[in-house]
Amino acid sequence: MAFGVLQTATAADNPAVDGQETQITTNTATQDYPAIYGDKIVWEDQRYGNEDIFMKDLTTNVETRLTTNTATQNEPAIYGNRVVWTDYRYGNWDIFMKDISTNVETRLTTNSANQFSPAIYGNRVVWEDYRYGNCDIFMKDLSTNVETRLTTNSAQQAGPAIYGNRVVWTDMRYIHFDIFMKDLVTNIETRLTTNTADQYSPSIYGDKIIWMDERNVNTDIFMMDLVTNQVTYITLNSATQGAAAIYGNRIVWDDNRNGNKDIYMKSLEVPLTSNTAGQYNPVIMVTGLSGQMRDMVIRIFS
Repeated sequence: MAFGVLQTATAADNPAVDGQETQITTNTATQDYPAIYGDKIVWEDQRYGNEDIFMKDLTTNVETRLTTNTATQNEPAIYGNRVVWTDYRYGNWDIFMKDISTNVETRLTTNSANQFSPAIYGNRVVWEDYRYGNCDIFMKDLSTNVETRLTTNSAQQAGPAIYGNRVVWTDMRYIHFDIFMKDLVTNIETRLTTNTADQYSPSIYGDKIIWMDERNVNTDIFMMDLVTNQVTYITLNSATQGAAAIYGNRIVWDDNRNGNKDIYMKSLEVPLTSNTAGQYNPVIMVTGLSGQMRDMVIRIFS
C-alpha cells in the first residue's frame, strides 16, 4: 500500500510548516550531511582539507572536531552519546562509531565490500551495504553484535534511517527514487512516495518522515505525517537544500544559498491543541526564582 504524495509543490497543494530558520555554521569551507540528537548537531566538514566529523552543542554553542584521522570520515549520525559515520582509513568504506562520553572509537563493519550511510537508534545501527553486488540495507544490533540483511530486492536500496522499529530508505525498484519503509516487528515494507520526480535521503522521528525532493527541479525538503498522510514542504528556497535530518521539532540540512554549503536548522512551530473546536485567549503560568512561587499571567487577546 502506498501513501499518496501530491505531484506539485505549490503552497496551495502542500502547505508550508511554519518555524524559525537558523544558520548553524559560518566557516567558508563546506559543511554538509548534518544529523541531530537533542541539542547536538553533527556534520562532515572540509575545513582541514579532508572530510572530518564535527559536532556543535546548541546549548553552549561550542563546536568540537570529533575525528582527526587523515582518511575521509563522512555521513555522520548521532544517538545519545554515540556518533556513527562512514570511514575510509582501511582502504574501503566501513562504518565507525565514537562514544563522545568516553572518546572511544569502534570499527563496526569489517566486510571487504563497501558500507556507507549509517544511522543509529538505541542499540541498532543501519547502513547501505554492497557485499552482494547491489546496494542493500543492513542492520547491526550493538547489544548482540548480530548483523541482519533487511532488504533483498535486486534494485538499489540506500541511505537508511531508523526510529524505533521503523527503517526508511531510498529505493530504485520503480526506476526513479522513492522512499520505502520497513516495520521490523511485522517485516512489512511500504512504499511511501509515488511522485515521478526523485525523492531520496529520508530521515525519521516518531511519525514524521522528511526527505529530499526534486519535483521543483532544485532539491527541497518535504515532510510526511504517517498518521494523517499529509505532505508538507519544509523548504522552497531557490537554492539547493540537501541531506536533511529530524529530531523532535528540529530539522537540520545542508544549504548552498550562501555560495558554499552551510548547515541550517528549522525549529517547527508545533500546535499545542488539536481539537477541531476553536481554542483561543491562552494563559501561561511561569514559576519564579529563589524558591519563591510567582505567577505571571500573560493574556494574548485575539
